[in-house]
Amino acid sequence: KPPKLRPGVRFTQAQLQEAGRFWIDQHRAMLTEIGKPRIELYRRYELHDAVVLFSADRKSPRRNLVVSLTGANQRLMMPIAGYLQNFDGKTTDILYVRDSSRQGFRGGIPNLTDDMAEIGPALTKLVDFGPYERKVSVGVSAGGIPGLVLALRLGLAATLVCGGSSPVRGQFEESGQRKLGDRLREWRDASPETRVVLGYGAQDEKDETSAAELAECVPGAEVDRVALEGVEVKHNLLYKLSAAGLLPAYLNEKLGLAG
Repeated sequence: KPPKLRPGVRFTQAQLQEAGRFWIDQHRAMLTEIGKPRIELYRRYELHDAVVLFSADRKSPRRNLVVSLTGANQRLMMPIAGYLQNFDGKTTDILYVRDSSRQGFRGGIPNLTDDMAEIGPALTKLVDFGPYERKVSVGVSAGGIPGLVLALRLGLAATLVCGGSSPVRGQFEESGQRKLGDRLREWRDASPETRVVLGYGAQDEKDETSAAELAECVPGAEVDRVALEGVEVKHNLLYKLSAAGLLPAYLNEKLGLAG
């Protein structure tokens, strides 16, 4: 295993090379699991401290834009390199949005907006959404509800919430504030055509409950139980689908990505 990071300890060049090789080998194994016949090529464009556009060619936008909001650990249930490989780089750009404040985007994104409801409009000032034929979002864990709100506020074609939080419990229930469930219903009324898919792992009772409670606030939402034969699927459902080589097809089907 690679050396662990410890305060006040410096690594030798040999240790860093060992850690780098371990990282590369892990990603090679992930690519083998995904089963792609080729590597998807993406360039990284830093737009903001918490926003990165991954595109094969930014001057020539792809047909799809997938706005992807992370959970509190800054990941999309897997390293970003693996997540990207589950898309078609020739047709799809990924707008990676991380929860830099680690508060589930409740206070927006530092130095961009202080309101979760305004994340979508703020992102359109960083990226021109217009040229894309299909615009969708993916939100995982703590980024699930913010990804949903973004999709409804911008009228995106579809949104996929994976292991999202409940709108009626925990972090979104604060005294003195208007209930999030009521706001979600209003945003849904304004964006009835957006396809909403609420995914959860078959063996995660907490996420199942959260998906059901969220569905009550978003009329027409599809609750999707993700199960794999012989495999326990809990909160980290996207990684499990990727490891089984099923995530590219899953994303294409739920988000309706243009080929």
